[in-house]
Amino acid sequence: MELVLVTLGSLPPGRHKALLDMLETHGLACGGKGAPTELLSLSPSADARPIPMRIPDPDRALLRSQLGVMPDLRVALALGVTAHLALLEACGMPLHRVPFRPGRMITLPDGLILADNPHPLQPRALAALRPLLLRIATVLGRAVPDHPLPGDVPLPAVTA
Repeated sequence: MELVLVTLGSLPPGRHKALLDMLETHGLACGGKGAPTELLSLSPSADARPIPMRIPDPDRALLRSQLGVMPDLRVALALGVTAHLALLEACGMPLHRVPFRPGRMITLPDGLILADNPHPLQPRALAALRPLLLRIATVLGRAVPDHPLPGDVPLPAVTA
Protein backbone atom coordinates (compact mmCIF):
# COMPACT_ATOMS: atom_id res chain seq x y z
CA MET A 1 0.00 0.00 0.00
CA GLU A 2 1.65 3.21 -1.16
CA LEU A 3 -1.25 5.64 -0.70
CA VAL A 4 -3.88 5.96 2.01
CA LEU A 5 -6.89 8.27 1.72
CA VAL A 6 -8.42 9.35 5.00
CA THR A 7 -11.87 10.92 5.14
CA LEU A 8 -14.49 11.67 7.76
CA GLY A 9 -17.64 9.57 7.44
CA SER A 10 -18.84 7.71 4.42
CA LEU A 11 -19.48 9.32 1.07
CA PRO A 12 -22.75 9.23 -0.86
CA PRO A 13 -22.63 6.54 -3.59
CA GLY A 14 -22.20 9.05 -6.45
CA ARG A 15 -19.28 10.83 -4.79
CA HIS A 16 -17.71 7.54 -3.73
CA LYS A 17 -17.84 6.19 -7.29
CA ALA A 18 -16.46 9.45 -8.70
CA LEU A 19 -13.55 9.29 -6.23
CA LEU A 20 -12.80 5.64 -7.10
CA ASP A 21 -12.96 6.46 -10.83
CA MET A 22 -10.51 9.35 -10.38
CA LEU A 23 -8.10 7.10 -8.48
CA GLU A 24 -8.31 4.48 -11.23
CA THR A 25 -7.68 7.12 -13.93
CA HIS A 26 -4.50 8.20 -12.13
CA GLY A 27 -3.16 4.66 -11.70
CA LEU A 28 -4.08 4.63 -8.03
CA ALA A 29 -6.78 1.93 -7.95
CA CYS A 30 -8.46 1.42 -4.60
CA GLY A 31 -9.53 -1.90 -3.12
CA GLY A 32 -8.71 -5.42 -4.13
CA LYS A 33 -5.57 -7.43 -3.61
CA GLY A 34 -2.41 -5.63 -4.69
CA ALA A 35 -4.13 -2.24 -5.10
CA PRO A 36 -1.79 0.65 -4.26
CA THR A 37 -4.48 2.64 -2.41
CA GLU A 38 -6.48 2.15 0.79
CA LEU A 39 -9.51 4.29 1.74
CA LEU A 40 -10.09 4.76 5.48
CA SER A 41 -13.33 6.41 6.64
CA LEU A 42 -13.29 7.75 10.19
CA SER A 43 -16.45 8.19 12.26
CA PRO A 44 -17.30 11.71 13.42
CA SER A 45 -17.85 12.18 17.14
CA ALA A 46 -21.48 13.02 17.93
CA ASP A 47 -20.52 15.60 20.57
CA ALA A 48 -17.93 17.46 18.50
CA ARG A 49 -18.82 20.92 17.23
CA PRO A 50 -17.75 23.07 15.51
CA ILE A 51 -15.66 21.57 12.71
CA PRO A 52 -12.99 20.25 12.81
CA MET A 53 -14.69 17.35 14.51
CA ARG A 54 -13.00 15.21 17.09
CA ILE A 55 -12.31 11.63 16.01
CA PRO A 56 -13.50 9.01 18.53
CA ASP A 57 -10.73 7.16 20.37
CA PRO A 58 -11.34 3.77 18.65
CA ASP A 59 -10.97 5.35 15.20
CA ARG A 60 -7.86 7.27 16.29
CA ALA A 61 -6.30 4.01 17.49
CA LEU A 62 -7.40 2.25 14.29
CA LEU A 63 -5.78 4.93 12.12
CA ARG A 64 -2.54 4.74 14.13
CA SER A 65 -2.45 0.94 13.83
CA GLN A 66 -3.36 0.98 10.12
CA LEU A 67 -0.50 3.36 9.37
CA GLY A 68 1.81 1.10 11.37
CA VAL A 69 1.04 -1.98 9.26
CA MET A 70 1.62 -0.28 5.91
CA PRO A 71 5.39 -0.57 5.49
CA ASP A 72 5.29 0.67 1.87
CA LEU A 73 3.12 3.70 2.66
CA ARG A 74 4.55 6.79 1.00
CA VAL A 75 1.61 9.23 0.73
CA ALA A 76 -1.35 10.00 3.00
CA LEU A 77 -4.12 12.06 1.40
CA ALA A 78 -6.29 13.87 3.94
CA LEU A 79 -9.75 14.60 2.58
CA GLY A 80 -10.78 17.47 4.87
CA VAL A 81 -9.45 19.29 7.90
CA THR A 82 -10.47 16.62 10.41
CA ALA A 83 -8.71 13.88 8.43
CA HIS A 84 -5.62 16.13 8.22
CA LEU A 85 -5.58 16.57 12.01
CA ALA A 86 -6.18 12.85 12.60
CA LEU A 87 -3.24 11.96 10.34
CA LEU A 88 -0.95 14.44 12.08
CA GLU A 89 -1.93 13.02 15.46
CA ALA A 90 -1.43 9.43 14.23
CA CYS A 91 2.05 10.40 13.03
CA GLY A 92 2.91 11.98 16.39
CA MET A 93 3.09 15.50 14.98
CA PRO A 94 1.93 18.56 16.95
CA LEU A 95 -1.30 19.68 15.27
CA HIS A 96 -0.18 23.31 14.98
CA ARG A 97 3.03 22.44 13.06
CA VAL A 98 1.37 21.68 9.73
CA PRO A 99 -1.72 23.74 8.92
CA PHE A 100 -4.30 22.35 6.49
CA ARG A 101 -3.70 23.79 3.01
CA PRO A 102 -5.75 22.27 0.17
CA GLY A 103 -3.62 21.22 -2.78
CA ARG A 104 -0.40 21.10 -0.77
CA MET A 105 1.92 18.13 -0.39
CA ILE A 106 4.53 18.18 2.36
CA THR A 107 7.05 15.64 3.64
CA LEU A 108 6.75 14.87 7.36
CA PRO A 109 9.87 14.12 9.45
CA ASP A 110 9.26 10.35 9.19
CA GLY A 111 9.31 10.61 5.37
CA LEU A 112 5.55 10.24 4.86
CA ILE A 113 4.15 12.71 2.34
CA LEU A 114 0.97 14.40 3.56
CA ALA A 115 -1.36 15.77 0.88
CA ASP A 116 -4.42 17.90 1.69
CA ASN A 117 -7.68 18.31 -0.20
CA PRO A 118 -11.12 19.53 0.87
CA HIS A 119 -13.61 16.85 1.87
CA PRO A 120 -15.35 15.38 -1.22
CA LEU A 121 -18.70 16.75 -0.05
CA GLN A 122 -17.42 20.30 -0.41
CA PRO A 123 -18.34 22.08 -3.66
CA ARG A 124 -15.63 21.71 -6.31
CA ALA A 125 -13.56 19.38 -4.06
CA LEU A 126 -13.43 16.57 -6.63
CA ALA A 127 -12.33 19.00 -9.35
CA ALA A 128 -9.59 20.31 -7.03
CA LEU A 129 -8.50 16.72 -6.40
CA ARG A 130 -7.52 16.05 -10.05
CA PRO A 131 -4.24 18.04 -10.10
CA LEU A 132 -3.33 16.75 -6.64
CA LEU A 133 -3.85 13.12 -7.75
CA LEU A 134 -1.66 13.81 -10.77
CA ARG A 135 1.12 15.05 -8.46
CA ILE A 136 0.65 12.03 -6.17
CA ALA A 137 0.77 9.65 -9.14
CA THR A 138 3.99 11.35 -10.26
CA VAL A 139 5.58 11.01 -6.81
CA LEU A 140 4.61 7.32 -6.76
CA GLY A 141 5.98 6.78 -10.27
CA ARG A 142 2.62 5.97 -11.85
CA ALA A 143 2.21 6.75 -15.53
CA VAL A 144 -0.99 8.69 -16.20
CA PRO A 145 -2.40 8.69 -19.76
CA ASP A 146 -1.84 12.03 -21.52
CA HIS A 147 0.46 13.19 -18.71
CA PRO A 148 4.10 12.15 -19.08
CA LEU A 149 6.04 11.80 -15.85
CA PRO A 150 8.03 14.98 -15.23
CA GLY A 151 11.32 15.02 -13.37
CA ASP A 152 11.36 14.82 -9.59
CA VAL A 153 9.66 17.77 -7.96
CA PRO A 154 11.06 18.52 -4.52
CA LEU A 155 8.45 18.77 -1.76
CA PRO A 156 8.72 21.06 1.24
CA ALA A 157 9.64 19.25 4.42
CA VAL A 158 8.66 19.72 8.05
CA THR A 159 11.50 19.48 10.51
CA ALA A 160 11.03 17.53 13.72
